[in-house]
Amino acid sequence: MMIRRNRRSEARIKALKYKPRTCPLCGNAGQIQGHHLYKFAIFEEREGFDEIVWLCSECHAELEELIRERENAILRQYPELYTKALKDYLNGVRPKHSRRKKNGRQVLCV
Repeated sequence: MMIRRNRRSEARIKALKYKPRTCPLCGNAGQIQGHHLYKFAIFEEREGFDEIVWLCSECHAELEELIRERENAILRQYPELYTKALKDYLNGVRPKHSRRKKNGRQVLCV
């Protein structure tokens, strides 16, 4: 069963009211993007889920890369997490939430 999450939550609409014209880190007036403090895929609906930090696309990409580096460091420290997930997947276990494309659009599958 596939469910598309409504990204226009009350908190998101409120956050859009405070979207800056420039990046608070570098001052770039380019494309400003919202970054959630807590990723839904990891933390699900928790307090602060809809809190957004506004960054330009370049700073947002750098932040996402830093997060990936730290996630990978944890996997290197605990390789059994990776190998167990791989074994589980090969045995038919699937994630609770999966992002798959349907008709060219990404949807949240549950």
